Amino acid sequence: MDRFELFQELEEMIVKPSAAVMQKLRTDEPPGTIDAMFFFARTFGDDDDQLFAIAAYQVMRRRIEHILINGSEGERFGGVKPHEAWAGSTAWIKHFEKLGIQQVLTSRPAFHTKDEHEAFLDVAIENGWRSAALLAQPTQILRVMLGQVKSCIDRSYPMRLYAAYPERNDWEKSVCGTQGSAELPRWTHAQLDALRIAAYWYKGDIVSPAELLTYLSHREEIV
Repeated sequence: MDRFELFQELEEMIVKPSAAVMQKLRTDEPPGTIDAMFFFARTFGDDDDQLFAIAAYQVMRRRIEHILINGSEGERFGGVKPHEAWAGSTAWIKHFEKLGIQQVLTSRPAFHTKDEHEAFLDVAIENGWRSAALLAQPTQILRVMLGQVKSCIDRSYPMRLYAAYPERNDWEKSVCGTQGSAELPRWTHAQLDALRIAAYWYKGDIVSPAELLTYLSHREEIV
């Protein structure tokens, strides 16, 4: 494939469908109670109270049965020091306890988003879950959906996956990026995530936005 053909494929599979996917995810709402909410680890400054409030509210409404979080203590990929990349599971569980929420489970420790996809799916398979909401910031939610769908396909375990993220966001707020580094405005992280989507799709780590559109159109057929 030459460079022009690659750019054409990126345009058709990534760029054009992304806006259509985000439009669908903007109103993504499960039709009833679902098994769990996969709450992806967010680094310092980006783990807003909004995220915890969304998860707690859905539990109190009895729309989700469990909240599943990463079981690590915030170690960076390849590191051993707690709380370097994010606050860690113990801190998050305590945060939920202050909100009166006890329905929190942990996966095995995971050290990057793809690892979280696999760790969360391990728990889903073990418990026979077939539905989950994926909770992340708007800057991350598209990549999270693309990766979780890919993990389900690779392991032949179809699930009904829904997007959950804050409706309002301070795009000028400076937050840390991947692995707790690179403190930048959120809008900058959004641009970087768009580049990651293209790179990860090319590597085969995620489905494309075009493939996600197809998945969303048939999602409710999964039982």
